[in-house]
Amino acid sequence: MDELKKDGRLSESTGLSAGLLTFDGLVYPLEEGWILPGLGYNYGIDLEDMKTAAILHFDGSMKPWLDLGIPKYKRYWRKFLDPQNQFLSDCNVNLIRD
Repeated sequence: MDELKKDGRLSESTGLSAGLLTFDGLVYPLEEGWILPGLGYNYGIDLEDMKTAAILHFDGSMKPWLDLGIPKYKRYWRKFLDPQNQFLSDCNVNLIRD
């Protein structure tokens, strides 16, 4: 395991290792075909692929909760949100449906 940084904080890799130990034996790798990445930067993803993927990964800088998110992907994220959730309201998450 990595050492502490000079300022006494754990390095990111140490924190990650500790986090993974927490779930040791409870986390399993998914087959690559289950995850659809690129939804925060790739405008060319087929919407049919989004309908069949088990996990939609909004990696990249254009997160669906931001105004700059890729519009055609936002509805796939929004369908899982509860518009009555106070936390979302407090965070000013745009819940307007497309």
